[in-house]
Amino acid sequence: MTPELTPSKTLTRAVRVELDRLARAAARIDKRHAALRAELEELEQERVLLRRRDALLRKLGEQESAISPERAAVPNNGGTADEHEVLRGAQIREQAATLFFRRHGAGKALHYRHWLDLLTERGMEISGKDPAATFLTNLSRSPVVVRGEEPGTYAIDSAAPAGLRGRLSELNAELVDLASVVADQDHPPPDLLRHRADLLSEIRKTERLLAEAVRVLGAVEDDGLAEAA
Repeated sequence: MTPELTPSKTLTRAVRVELDRLARAAARIDKRHAALRAELEELEQERVLLRRRDALLRKLGEQESAISPERAAVPNNGGTADEHEVLRGAQIREQAATLFFRRHGAGKALHYRHWLDLLTERGMEISGKDPAATFLTNLSRSPVVVRGEEPGTYAIDSAAPAGLRGRLSELNAELVDLASVVADQDHPPPDLLRHRADLLSEIRKTERLLAEAVRVLGAVEDDGLAEAA
């Protein structure tokens, strides 16, 4: 007589328990796979951003090698500003820094009203109810302008582009390190994600400042090439 092959209740329960365990394990793997895939896509986006920044810096480097302070003149008609040209925001500090660098070079500190005179001599006007205050506020935001020893005096910092490039390099390196840390975690803590967002914001800001510094100073950061006072 052939023995009955029906599995025992104990075996049946063990099989069910094992199947449930395998299902839970598979679900965890699927969840982690989805998270890793999302993280991979995010890292790929960051890599694209880094490549774009690298291309921008290389382009800025090429611009620096082709521009000198003498060529960094304020765009106008034949070297003479329009009769009623009104400057606003970033235009104010870029025009003032460019003119001052061409006239006095780097390192020489003069009162901010002298900087303002360089603009008014060319027929330029400062937008705002208090032109002097507006001018001073915008001048202090320039990446190439530093305070002088005397109150109210300012000078050009010819080393500004190099400092900004170094800062940008540090920020990008930190972003790469942070991306590696985030990639190793299934659920990155919010503080890491906020830090990454802050880094990206700081990188974009530093890139803008570097681009402005290059426009104003050019590649040849040599006092002797600027116009004599």
